[in-house]
Amino acid sequence: MLDKEASLRIQCLRFPLIVGVVFIHGYYSSAQVGGSTVGLAAPGASVEFIRNLCSQCIARVAVPFFFLFSGYFFFLGLEGDRASYVRRWKARVRTLLIPYLFWNLAVLAIAAIGQSLPAWQSSFSGGNTPRFSEFGPWDYVKALFGIDRLPVAYQFWFICDLMVLVLLTPVIGFLVRRVGYVWLALTTLCWTFELWPVRVPSQEATLYFSIGAWAASKELSLFAFDRYGKLLLLVWLPLVVLDSLPVEVPLRPYIHKLAVAIGVVCSLYLSRFLAASARWRALAVSLAAAAFFTFAVHEPLLTVMRKVVFKLLTPDSSTMLIFLYFAVPLAVIGFAVAGFAVARRIAPGFVSAVTGGRAA
Repeated sequence: MLDKEASLRIQCLRFPLIVGVVFIHGYYSSAQVGGSTVGLAAPGASVEFIRNLCSQCIARVAVPFFFLFSGYFFFLGLEGDRASYVRRWKARVRTLLIPYLFWNLAVLAIAAIGQSLPAWQSSFSGGNTPRFSEFGPWDYVKALFGIDRLPVAYQFWFICDLMVLVLLTPVIGFLVRRVGYVWLALTTLCWTFELWPVRVPSQEATLYFSIGAWAASKELSLFAFDRYGKLLLLVWLPLVVLDSLPVEVPLRPYIHKLAVAIGVVCSLYLSRFLAASARWRALAVSLAAAAFFTFAVHEPLLTVMRKVVFKLLTPDSSTMLIFLYFAVPLAVIGFAVAGFAVARRIAPGFVSAVTGGRAA
């Protein structure tokens, strides 16, 4: 079991990590509106550096974090017999499968309706958005479950990968207990050199879920590296800057992977300061309940808002682009948190169901 401090630190990280996910998806400096591109496909070097730093470097630790947490909490205190696996699988139906189905069906319905309304067609079309009016029954099944493509609510690829990993937990549990170091070394090599042979679950998902499973099976704390936190920060910060430069950098893919891995540990270390500050701790804990709801609704809201704002403002300068880069995701996050507060007040049971019980 987690002690009180560790539980609090993890609680404090939930919402900031979701903010990171929103900024990953808010990276774009242009938008497809109808048949034309609005914005700048190649903004200036300063804009590129800031966008890379926030979305492609710092925020990129968020997804590994969630897989790490998921593997850790699945295996924490797991007895390893068939009955204990079945109990945890049943719990994941509520926390993963039901929210996955609801939000994908909701996004599919919203997008299909939006594409059928002439005034909104440009906001729900273009880019990689499919035309749902042209879908057959099998196309809808593939869009819903992410078969040979991302799910219709594309951010839910994470939940899709996680559900597959949960089904594979007996195999993963055997590997981390019997040949843990070999399995972790193998998955690390596959992640580093892009050698993973399957699409789902992804190499990143499998690696970090396995690390969490291994740590839980060894009864290790997620914060075991706190003692090296300052040293790791000194290593991580130059890597992040190097990875953010809008120029060709030798060995960049490997620098990026190293920055992500060290960034995960550094973020765990920095959570102690977030939890130690009464003001920031109270804010982070109060927002934690809205984390999954924000994750679920930020798309297609982010894409639609970007298209509308870019169409209205037609940004053609670096100053305007960098302003919108921060303003649009933050506005989406604000709307999501406000919407969560209203929905939980009106229909708390429904909100709890569609967030997998995370709205408490």
